[in-house]
Amino acid sequence: MQRVEAFYSGDIEPATIAILPVKFFGGIAAIGCGLALGREGPTVQMGSSLAGLVSRFLLKRDDDSKLVDAAGAGAGLAVAFNAPMSGAIFVFEELTSSFSQYLLVAATGAATIAVVVLRLVFGDQFDFVVKQVSPTTIWRIWPFAILGMLIGVVGALYNRIIILLLRISDGNVKLNSVYRAAVIGAVILPGLHQR
Repeated sequence: MQRVEAFYSGDIEPATIAILPVKFFGGIAAIGCGLALGREGPTVQMGSSLAGLVSRFLLKRDDDSKLVDAAGAGAGLAVAFNAPMSGAIFVFEELTSSFSQYLLVAATGAATIAVVVLRLVFGDQFDFVVKQVSPTTIWRIWPFAILGMLIGVVGALYNRIIILLLRISDGNVKLNSVYRAAVIGAVILPGLHQR
């Protein structure tokens, strides 16, 4: 995904068509072997690469090519999760951090058509089925509300601690990366040893 972002921002050249078989077969091998790789990464790269191939033949302006490339990446994500709106939102929020009517049409159009084709090929069923649970009465909801508030407080505290540690680390430039890694290892090692 970072490669697609870098191309959209103009930092690198577009990917070649050679990335398609590499991502396809490499993704199958990695996921099939149980490695920690989600299917969205390869499908985003493949969608972007296919869109880039099409735009090279049909479009003249670089801005239009970047827009089509981003829309193709969103279509790849939409196919990975069988969710067209998620693919379009991914383009606005993650890839481009921008919004225009042209990007809206390209992203939603590409994601919707990609998911329609997916459903024509594999059928129109849910990827994840959640079993029906018994309805919760109103008096049983309060533990969930308390849990939600507790998780919100813990999440905010965690973010504050991370930002504080980053500021301390940035202020302590005397330590080079080897010493920093040694300090991190010394803190983590006792926890790993007890496992």
